[in-house]
Amino acid sequence: MPEVFEHFRHIIPAFTIFLLPGLYYRVCPKPQFRYGRLRGTRSFGWQCTSKTYPLVSGVAADAYFSKSTFVTGLRNMEFHMVSRLRNDAVLFYPTLGQPTGKRGRPKQYDGKIDFKYPHWSRMQKLDITLDQGELYTMVAYCKALKQLVCLVIWFSKDKKKWKLYFSIGYSMNGKDVIEYYCTHFQIGFCFRDAKQFTGLNHCQARDASKLSFHFNAWLTCVKQAKVLAKEMSIPFSMTSIKVMMHNAFMLERFICVSGIKPNKALNDKLVKELIEFAAVAA
Repeated sequence: MPEVFEHFRHIIPAFTIFLLPGLYYRVCPKPQFRYGRLRGTRSFGWQCTSKTYPLVSGVAADAYFSKSTFVTGLRNMEFHMVSRLRNDAVLFYPTLGQPTGKRGRPKQYDGKIDFKYPHWSRMQKLDITLDQGELYTMVAYCKALKQLVCLVIWFSKDKKKWKLYFSIGYSMNGKDVIEYYCTHFQIGFCFRDAKQFTGLNHCQARDASKLSFHFNAWLTCVKQAKVLAKEMSIPFSMTSIKVMMHNAFMLERFICVSGIKPNKALNDKLVKELIEFAAVAA
């Protein structure tokens, strides 16, 4: 299993389920499910015949997937979900009072959350920063998802802008919600680079073991490129890595064919310039 899953193996980005079901099959043994869009809407229906997922306990998804049917399907599969809500999402403060015992339905909410004038006493400030803003966490009721969520709110310095992150497992703390949501983009970048530069989609095999080898090989190539960029202390770019590897190969080939033995001490600066020629600048 490539390193991309080792540090984040218990929570998988939603797009991997839809774009690479073969890879998801490899990570989660025998997950037989069906998915589909409902009459062109952005809601998804899930059906799963197996609830045994030894490696996966949750899904990290973009705001596109924060729909009631998608979230309900995950909850029925006993999955956690970390995602974003629209900035104009309708959220309510849960009531803090006890049932009075009088006739009628007990009070469930203490009012709608106004993010322009929130009740700061209901929120807990996190000791981390994101995009030069402040993070606050609380438990809130989401009208669209019809359930309580662990809500993390990002406020800009002037408190005029905000972003809403959530987890349907509201027992999760706010710091974990932000960490999982930000980390799932790194996995997305691995798939993007593998598709664009290392031929992730070029395999025509149909056998599960061959597909597994193909996916793991090309994702490992991307990880090796990241390690190389870190060792060379340069910004990571697959385009730059490919250009430098090509330049190094051509330079070595010219030297080998010419039959010369260059002085490394004298030519070190020139060799470095030739290898980094046409590489993307930082």
